[in-house]
Amino acid sequence: MTLLSGIVAVMNRLLGDVATATVGWAIALLYGRVPRAKQSTLSLVALGSLVWIIALLAVIIPTLGGMLISSVPRPGFVPVDWLRLALVIVAIGLPPIIGLSMRIAFAPDGRPSLAASLGEMVRGYPLTAVLAGAILFLAVAGLMRQVRAARHRLEDEHIPLIVKPGRYGAVSNDIAAALEEAGLAVARVKAPRSAEIPIRLVAAVSGRPHDEAAEELCAFRGDGVDIVLYPSEALILGEPAAASRAKAAIARRLTFSDVYLTTGETSEEIEDRLREIAHRRNVTAADFRSIDDSLTRLPMPYDDWATIYRLRLQVEHEARLPGSTGPADGS
Repeated sequence: MTLLSGIVAVMNRLLGDVATATVGWAIALLYGRVPRAKQSTLSLVALGSLVWIIALLAVIIPTLGGMLISSVPRPGFVPVDWLRLALVIVAIGLPPIIGLSMRIAFAPDGRPSLAASLGEMVRGYPLTAVLAGAILFLAVAGLMRQVRAARHRLEDEHIPLIVKPGRYGAVSNDIAAALEEAGLAVARVKAPRSAEIPIRLVAAVSGRPHDEAAEELCAFRGDGVDIVLYPSEALILGEPAAASRAKAAIARRLTFSDVYLTTGETSEEIEDRLREIAHRRNVTAADFRSIDDSLTRLPMPYDDWATIYRLRLQVEHEARLPGSTGPADGS
């Protein structure tokens, strides 16, 4: 029972931002943007992927399988062989279910034909393996970052974002400019191979091995800070002062960059409207009336509402006092 509780605890730990972000990458590559209403499905897919890899290892490694079975409480009339058979069924049958479920839940064209369904079920095997491996890889990488941060007294910051399709290069240019304006002497370099592994695996399974993000994933290094730009977040690791300056500079610039800072369809539409206003030569109070009306009327989670409201104030402030939201140079 202790073993099972430990496994559940680890899975609960993994089924946070790491797992949902990894599955989110896969969905975006396969079917496009994930609506907020289906965000909970990402956790179910991640859970299924982790359950599958545990079942597969239990089948391949009899000792591990025996330990897992012995930790599961069972009535006396349930033979041990039935539990072993259940592990085999999960190892063989879960990937096709995951593949088909993802296709039905996230594909914009709805339910697939019979032939397409069979194809998605077959693709479920490599897809489930890649998802499980990527989740575990990122979880370990995240733990190593935290250990490094604690050991060297560094700050470990995450800025969630969603790079618009085909705009990864433009966003990386924006971040490079923001860091330069903040007085941070950093060099843009190719991201470490370890950072590229999850995206390359997911891109390969999606049928798009030359995905832009996988090819051009970049990092910024120097002046006491390391930054890696993923399609779904910016990771900042550095000395407290440098990390804070980098975070502030990037957060300010993302307001005007080709990213989404919220995940709801309604809130993303408002973000697009705000960025269109931000690029106008002349801005008046009337330009914000429809934005304010949307913030008042439209239902959205508080986090998204607060983000949109901050963006709206920043765009208006910049329109009134151009350059006033630029970062300090740290001198």
